[in-house]
Amino acid sequence: MRTKDPVLSDTPVGTLASLKKLGLKETQWGSCSRRELDYDGTIKNVGCLAWPDCNLPEKGTDKGFIHVGLRVTRKLSTGRMDTLHMTCNCEDVAERTAAYEASGMVVQVVARQGEKIKIRGSKNRDEDIPSEGKRRFVVEQLIDWEIPRRLQPDENPQMLDQALAESIARETVEQKKSDLVEAANNQGRLRGK
Repeated sequence: MRTKDPVLSDTPVGTLASLKKLGLKETQWGSCSRRELDYDGTIKNVGCLAWPDCNLPEKGTDKGFIHVGLRVTRKLSTGRMDTLHMTCNCEDVAERTAAYEASGMVVQVVARQGEKIKIRGSKNRDEDIPSEGKRRFVVEQLIDWEIPRRLQPDENPQMLDQALAESIARETVEQKKSDLVEAANNQGRLRGK
């Protein structure tokens, strides 16, 4: 694949709309969208490499580019069930699901960013015990776990810096073009006199 501009990230950095809002080129930055090539094989849109395998309902919408909560359940050799919860980037869900399921595990998307789910966790509790002093106890319990939000480009300091740099570069090029046109026009006026 060829590009007119260097691809700066094959991995999505936001939705396609959020890239365009900041003036970032879809030919350089991955987004929650389908990869598109021009007739000559040049990248028109970097998109997301996981697009063909993604089955999340947010795919390709302004609600795409999210974190999700996964629940992975497996049966132990003792017959007991073991459950693991994790946060996952949307572009990694299909690949992780396939890998876990190939190992005989069951994978479920159980929450979207900003949502809370109950998981088993632990909290520390300090108590003063007479004649022993302060002791720390670890208490296992169900806790609320919130799936963290994924920053869109207009919330991400590095992407804001990139957008500013690209904007300044575009303005500089436009100013140079304008100066060249003005100089050529002035030169033409001088010849005409």
